[in-house]
Amino acid sequence: DTSVPHLGAILSPVVETLRQSGVDQDDITLLCAGIDSEAASQRWHEELPAAIDGDLHIKVHDPNDNDWLSLLATDDEGRAIVVNRTVYDADLVVPIGCLSDQDAEGYLGAGGLIYPELSDAAVIRRFRAAGVTRSAARRLRQRVDHVIDLLGVQFAIQLVPGRGNEINRVLA
Repeated sequence: DTSVPHLGAILSPVVETLRQSGVDQDDITLLCAGIDSEAASQRWHEELPAAIDGDLHIKVHDPNDNDWLSLLATDDEGRAIVVNRTVYDADLVVPIGCLSDQDAEGYLGAGGLIYPELSDAAVIRRFRAAGVTRSAARRLRQRVDHVIDLLGVQFAIQLVPGRGNEINRVLA
């Protein structure tokens, strides 16, 4: 999530834990989505300690680049569910974002960081459409949860924002 405060302080222990668990740092990719993803990618480089940043792959999702999208499944209406190929191919996916009120407009839980944010441009536009009713939002969250289940995502990190740019709690 590009809005995560103190991103380097959050990413560093995650990367270090993966490394201590036997994952080669060259096999770790940070994937950034969102409108300001180029800026966030630059921020990640700036905030990560040099020991971690040196070999770390940082990619920016482009929802218009079909070469980097993979078909995960089709939904019950026959529409393709596509996600970023890096996520599709990953052995482990750990969404990292800010926790919000379940009824907040546009909030789709930790899974929303992956789908629709790491899907194609048409899906992202559809999910961001204005005037989504509460029942439509519930259906969207169910679709997101289905995609997360298909990908096998079982772990997420969510931050409870505090005052200003502070982090109140980290939930995993």
